[in-house]
Amino acid sequence: MKLHKVICTLGLVIVSNFAFAAGEVVVVDMRAAIVSSDKGTLEAEKLKSQLAKDEASLVALQSELKALKERMDKDSAIMSADERRKIEQEGADKMGDFQHQRKKLQKKAKEAEQALFQSILPDFERAVKSVMEEKKYGIILRREAALLVTPEFDITEQVVAKMNK
Repeated sequence: MKLHKVICTLGLVIVSNFAFAAGEVVVVDMRAAIVSSDKGTLEAEKLKSQLAKDEASLVALQSELKALKERMDKDSAIMSADERRKIEQEGADKMGDFQHQRKKLQKKAKEAEQALFQSILPDFERAVKSVMEEKKYGIILRREAALLVTPEFDITEQVVAKMNK
């Protein structure tokens, strides 16, 4: 048992000396850095404007569906079976269109976001490398890999500043 404690203690000392010799371990939030960089903000705005027409179409379909539902709720008691069936069919058709357009928009948005990240990734990587060399950090981890990090070990703002130069 004592030997086990000695070995564990010795291992911790060696690991801590290695980490000290290698420099500080810091984190960077890749997504936040890319999105909050000047180029990322500009590209995100372009993406929003490209998707605005599709979003407006979805909102219009949603309004039509809501109007059909309200009409059914209000007038179903006085409607003929044919009228009710027509409205139900129209609602089902619009719901199908809505779901199809929503999936299509989600796919388009995801693909555009991935393209945005890929286009800015080289800038991010250069900025991270530059900050690492300047500050002599030993290890830079993605923020998502760390459970808890104090703010002074998060270099995201430094990386964004480099990206914006």
